[in-house]
Amino acid sequence: MTAIIEMLRYFKVPEELSYCTFDRWGMNERSRVDKTSAEDKSIGFDYQYYYFLNELLSLKSGQTASYEVLDDVHIERADGKTLLVQLKHTVQKNAQGDPINLAKLDPDLWKSISNWCKVIVDPADGRSSVADQLVFLKNTSFLLVSNKSGNTRNSVLSSIDEFWNGTKSHVGFISDIRALKTKTKDETIKGYIDDLLNLDPGVSEAFLRNLSFGLGLTLPPEMPSH
Repeated sequence: MTAIIEMLRYFKVPEELSYCTFDRWGMNERSRVDKTSAEDKSIGFDYQYYYFLNELLSLKSGQTASYEVLDDVHIERADGKTLLVQLKHTVQKNAQGDPINLAKLDPDLWKSISNWCKVIVDPADGRSSVADQLVFLKNTSFLLVSNKSGNTRNSVLSSIDEFWNGTKSHVGFISDIRALKTKTKDETIKGYIDDLLNLDPGVSEAFLRNLSFGLGLTLPPEMPSH
């Protein structure tokens, strides 16, 4: 226990992560519902932190990794470019006992996209103009990591993939997303989708080209050997 606590202190783990981790070890008496909720959140925190530690061990010369600064995790590369990483973990299982798939209207998918869209156009960081947004996108990429798996029935992932490989135009992709929006009554999801649809077309296209996914990554990630 002492070694684990010292490791958390060494890496300056946020208090909420330490609290949830200690709670999982039975250091606080709480109701079953509260414990289940706290344990689920704790696993999510652990998932983020294991990923961060893995990135620290994988850094190349000139790179730095940060935890909960610009995003859940972000990597600054030697060439001055930045990778923003959002991490989403689920405890839900499918019939086979595996983590559920990432759905086309999944809040984890659309909240992440929405967050990044808001970052891109953030006037507080001097990005009110399309020109400034495009400059930002020249040096920034985005990665959604989850233990949820991708699947061929996720029309959003399929449409993005078709855009990447050149078989679908950006206009075609936007048309797909507009059609998807009509298939939900969830106003929160609609708002997330609108954050993407409201981007300038050139900015939207640049964002999609810098967007990637790391799905099916279980906890903990495989640690590299050194």
